[in-house]
Amino acid sequence: MLLFVGKFLLGTLTGSVAITADAVNNLSDASSSVVTLLGFRLAAKPADAGHPFGHHRIEYLAGLAVAAMILLIGADGKDVHRQDPPPGGRRMYGSDDPRAVGIDPGEALAGTLQPGTR
Repeated sequence: MLLFVGKFLLGTLTGSVAITADAVNNLSDASSSVVTLLGFRLAAKPADAGHPFGHHRIEYLAGLAVAAMILLIGADGKDVHRQDPPPGGRRMYGSDDPRAVGIDPGEALAGTLQPGTR
């Protein structure tokens, strides 16, 4: 969290979209780590009357939560469809396009940090 705050302040003060985007990336990494560690801690609880086989499946739910966070961050894909194909190449959509990973957060961040550039 400290790394996020430091990078966010530095990126905001210098006007660097790259540093600010890296700060947001650090925040998302920290969030997924917290969910994972919480899942491990809850899964380690011993069996009780309500859960005679233990709580081990909570690890799967924690992994599902992290996967959902990742999908929600980058699942929009609308920017992929408006990209021009490379010279001599074909237009790619969705998961075929290697540029699809991270396009939306970067576009959103650039649009919110630099008003009037669009």
